[in-house]
Amino acid sequence: MSFLPVNSVRNHLRFVKMYNEWCLSKNSSETNSSSPISELQKSVQDNRKSMKIGSIITKLKTGKKLAPAELEYLRVNPPDLYIKAVKISNEREAYEAALKKCKNKEDVERLHNQKRMQLKLELHCSDADETEMRMGQFHAAMRIYAIR
Repeated sequence: MSFLPVNSVRNHLRFVKMYNEWCLSKNSSETNSSSPISELQKSVQDNRKSMKIGSIITKLKTGKKLAPAELEYLRVNPPDLYIKAVKISNEREAYEAALKKCKNKEDVERLHNQKRMQLKLELHCSDADETEMRMGQFHAAMRIYAIR
C-alpha cells in the first residue's frame, strides 16, 4: 500500500476502501485469466483418459490379454467397461480350457464353429463393441491353441 498524503480520516478511509476494491478486482481478473488454463488442463486430462481407454478397447478387440494395471484403471474410470473386460476374460479362460480338453482337430473345429455361431446370434441382441471384443479374444485363443 502506498503512502499518499492524508488530509483527513474520511479521505484515508475512502482511500483504503478503494484500494481494497482494486485488490479484489485484480485478484478476480487473475483467477479469470487462469480459468482458460485450467480448462485446457482438464481437456488434456480428458483426452489422455479417452486415449488410454481407446487403447485398452483396441487391445481387447485384437485378442490380447489385459495387464492387471489396465484392469485396475478400468475398474476406477469406466466401471461398465471393466465389467465387460472381466466377463470377456473369464469367457476366454473357459474357452481355452475347453480347447485343451478337445481330443482331436475335428473337436477343436466343432467347438470353434459353435462359439462363432453363438457370437453371431448374440450380435443382434448385445453391444456390437462387446461382441467384437469377444470375437477377437476367441480368435486369439484359437490361434494360441493351434500353435501348441
